[in-house]
Amino acid sequence: MRRSILPLLALLALPGAAAAQWQVVPQAGYVSYADDSALKGMALGGLEVLRDFGPMLAAGVSADFARGQIDGAKFPLAQLAFGIDSTVFAVIHQPLAILSYGARVELGPRDGTLQPYAGLGVGGFSMFLDAQQWDAPTTLSGFQFAVGGGLRFRASDEITFSVDARDVIYPDFDPNKLNVVREENRNSRFPELNPPPLESGTMHNIRVTVGLRINPGGGD
Repeated sequence: MRRSILPLLALLALPGAAAAQWQVVPQAGYVSYADDSALKGMALGGLEVLRDFGPMLAAGVSADFARGQIDGAKFPLAQLAFGIDSTVFAVIHQPLAILSYGARVELGPRDGTLQPYAGLGVGGFSMFLDAQQWDAPTTLSGFQFAVGGGLRFRASDEITFSVDARDVIYPDFDPNKLNVVREENRNSRFPELNPPPLESGTMHNIRVTVGLRINPGGGD
């Protein structure tokens, strides 16, 4: 994944970059994960750095950080035996943090007070699972891409506000890898109490943010 970003970083570093129009975009918002992902919705914070390559095109890099919970109710109940005749069934939720990163391209006008745009991103994610529950630092990583768009409101030459919505897609995601309960400790006595099994596949996650676009170079 790092190799896929390197050509873009090299492009951003071309001579004349210092004089180009740059946008630094801190963002805050919420991501609603696919129901079958076993991830609960999370608040997130992010940062993008984009460079204009013309009146309609900008490209750069982005990173998001979110912290939330794995929904233990999506997995078979944990079956905990205490002696011969005492068994407790429990739902085990887990905290986690998710770092998303990648390259991004935006297409849309830079002139006018209201500026609609469309965007495409390609990158990856790293999920940091709870070391205490997993008995060791554990990370789950994968590929992601994002499609969406938004609307910018230009308040001045230096400041632009934005509202952004994206479908963040995990193309081959296995939610069962998030289940911390060992196979031998999963409910097999009353299988009818377990939720429907989860299957790996493409997950569509909806990300909505507001941003403050700061143009250090000022106007065009």
